[in-house]
Amino acid sequence: MSVARALTIAGSDSGGGAGVQADLKTFAAHGVYGLSAITAITAQNTRQVRDVLLLEPDLVVAQIDAVLDDLGTDAIKIGMLGAAAVTVRGDAYRHLFRARRLAVGERLRLVDGRGVAFDASVEEVGPDRARLRVEGPAPTNEPTWSLEVWAGLPRSRRAAWLVEKVTELGVTAVRWLDSERAGRDSGAAALDRLLRRARSAVEQCHRSRVPEITGPHAWRDLCRRCGEVDVTWVLDPAAPAAPEVGTSPHGLAPGRSGIRVVGPEGGMTPAGRADHERRGARAVGLGPRVLRIETAAVAGAALLLSSSESAGEVDPIL
Repeated sequence: MSVARALTIAGSDSGGGAGVQADLKTFAAHGVYGLSAITAITAQNTRQVRDVLLLEPDLVVAQIDAVLDDLGTDAIKIGMLGAAAVTVRGDAYRHLFRARRLAVGERLRLVDGRGVAFDASVEEVGPDRARLRVEGPAPTNEPTWSLEVWAGLPRSRRAAWLVEKVTELGVTAVRWLDSERAGRDSGAAALDRLLRRARSAVEQCHRSRVPEITGPHAWRDLCRRCGEVDVTWVLDPAAPAAPEVGTSPHGLAPGRSGIRVVGPEGGMTPAGRADHERRGARAVGLGPRVLRIETAAVAGAALLLSSSESAGEVDPIL
């Protein structure tokens, strides 16, 4: 019986977690013979994309032709294409060229929502679309480590405010916890609204990664994630206050990781608190006042990101 073949057309990820490298691993795991055509070379790891080199389209086409002329393929998977020019249509076109009235020659910033950014300039503006020339990699404006917020789900308006502000601060994911004290507006439509809010915040703050918005998650999901990191911090109004920003409060060596959890309003139930204590979580407070979920989430994210990023310290997850 012949072995199935699959061609991936994508960028190269030096960290091996995405792009061509990840595709080939997946193909192999399913008994598929992997073929590749590389569109871009990235210098990245699990924390950030440091540089990107887009390959010439002719070279990409030559790779595809070489593979298909000899080996053939049964399936093609397309990832990052890395085009030197981008066509803008729809809502993005209306925002940039009707509301902001960008003109030919003006420069702007392009991001892929996954941590890659490019400088670009307006090359052509039509009645319903515009063409941008990609000039080269731009600073990603991302923290050097990832930070996830796990929180009880507040009501919709407050959840939207939380997502907007922690996105601006630089978190990589917001994961809602299902609990008996949490809000209940967590369907697909609600999550999509929050994701749109996060995208708007990314545009406003000039970062390059749109955080994941997921949930509701069971406590066992959080417990499983806690087992994958070095330290778990739980925000609890009954716990001692966190050390001041800038005093290296987390005690984590570079490259290690942690989780900080924001419990539901009214605090965690005794059972939830006991479960975290049993798993070695460290309870920490933000002062003597009882804070709403969104206030605690934003304050906790700011504390971690400002202190650890300025110190070049850790890779925690909140």
